[in-house]
Amino acid sequence: MLAGIKKGIAEMSGAEPLTALADLSTLLDTAKGAHEEGLRGEGLSLIQEASGAHVSALLAQIIARPTSEQAVRATFEWVAQA
Repeated sequence: MLAGIKKGIAEMSGAEPLTALADLSTLLDTAKGAHEEGLRGEGLSLIQEASGAHVSALLAQIIARPTSEQAVRATFEWVAQA
């Protein structure tokens, strides 16, 4: 189980954040199915660690979007005034 989780996480390198998080949720189901508590905990820990960068990247995209839209809007207003 852990080998599968590690392999899945390694394959997500460079993936779009939303896609990677969806894939991690699939791995989460795999980790939850482990019968041994120690393995389950280690698998969940690996998934949590791997998700951090993808969550940060997704939040950055969401937060940056209004700035981009504002810049576009400001440009259109400037063109309209010219």
